[in-house]
Amino acid sequence: MFALAATLAGYCRADDALPLATTPVVVPAVDARSQDEPVKQAGYQLPAAYNCGGCGSCAAGAEFSQCRPTPGLRRLGPHPGACEVDWHAGRLWFKAEYLGWATKGADFPALVTTGDAATPAADAGALDQPDTLTLFGGDRLHDDMRPGGRFTLGLWHCPEQRVGIEANLFGIDGRDIEFAANSDDTPVIARPYTDAVGGDEDSLLVAYPGLLSGSTRIDADLELLGAEVLLRQAILWRENGRVDILAGYRHGYLKDQLLIRDASTSLNAASGYFPGTEVFREDLFRTKNYFHGGEIGLATRLWRGCWSLSLTTKAAYGATHTRSTVSGDTTVVTDPGGVPVFTHNDGGLLGQPTNSAYREFNDDSFSGELGVNLERQIGTHTRVGLGYTFFYWDSVVRLAPLIDTNVNPSQLGGGVLAGPAVPAFALSRTDFWAQGLNASFEYQW
Repeated sequence: MFALAATLAGYCRADDALPLATTPVVVPAVDARSQDEPVKQAGYQLPAAYNCGGCGSCAAGAEFSQCRPTPGLRRLGPHPGACEVDWHAGRLWFKAEYLGWATKGADFPALVTTGDAATPAADAGALDQPDTLTLFGGDRLHDDMRPGGRFTLGLWHCPEQRVGIEANLFGIDGRDIEFAANSDDTPVIARPYTDAVGGDEDSLLVAYPGLLSGSTRIDADLELLGAEVLLRQAILWRENGRVDILAGYRHGYLKDQLLIRDASTSLNAASGYFPGTEVFREDLFRTKNYFHGGEIGLATRLWRGCWSLSLTTKAAYGATHTRSTVSGDTTVVTDPGGVPVFTHNDGGLLGQPTNSAYREFNDDSFSGELGVNLERQIGTHTRVGLGYTFFYWDSVVRLAPLIDTNVNPSQLGGGVLAGPAVPAFALSRTDFWAQGLNASFEYQW
């Protein structure tokens, strides 16, 4: 790419001409003496909106607009006079965008439930009980609109703005779902699961009147980041528009994380712990996807007066590297004789030794982007706009399919596995998209 830029560097010389239509035009004779002189070719014809003063003669019917001897004239942009405020032909430009994007959601199982305190503790919160209500999960999450931003910095090789390089960084808000429940407001708090040994719906109690007091907190994060470095080359231009080809590198990052933390205090030995014993339980599911690939694209801009409409398409092909983490932990704190004793056990509820591990995967993948923007010039150096963007990534690992609610209860509390080795880990790939509106502000030096 840099070799291409170097080859095209000569475009900036004042005596260079664009590779435009070069049909010669014979200058009519002025007097008899001129008939014996050589015939000269004319310069390039400019639209009436251009000031050709000082440029010499102009050729009628030239396909593209250019006033050669004027160094500061922008050759690929709105015509002077097209808008009440002329657009500055600079080399450095910056664009900031506010994003309001929605993302592809994921279906989560029921993770926290409640029920009637009159239901026996052995059945409270189980999904097959008629009084059970789901407090968190059991539906589609991460499909709402969230804020974000995108920042682009570009540098043209010369004010004619034919060859340039640009870099951008975008991201949308990560921590978007927080859930908390405590026994002061919700007397019955349970974590439902399916007993893989008996095949029945069951639950692990976090709080139950007269048995346990406690709380549950869930943090569900989805974070999307992306970056590009692109070489931009004009390949077609007219009086009212231009088309640029883009080529470079794209990086993508998608983090999907779910953290569930329970805290319970025993009120009665019937809970399985001595009164006053504290139990802290944690389940963590996390995936991180990294995309690296080469990218090509086209950027088309049409302008009329102070307004311009742009369409950008990009396609990148490369590899996605995925890092997956599943873990669980239970800590029991007893207080015999006033001295706390901590006991740690592997496994929470849904994160057990049978599925807990750090894993890495690689897969060929594709990423693409489509953008449409309507912009209005509001000053010599500035313009604002409103647009739409669709972003696509064809091979990622989301955390929701990694959650296995089939649990062998023999593992709970650090027990020895007896029977089926569940919950189990199962790799599942899917696609991901994000789309929405973007409001932009651009400044050019």
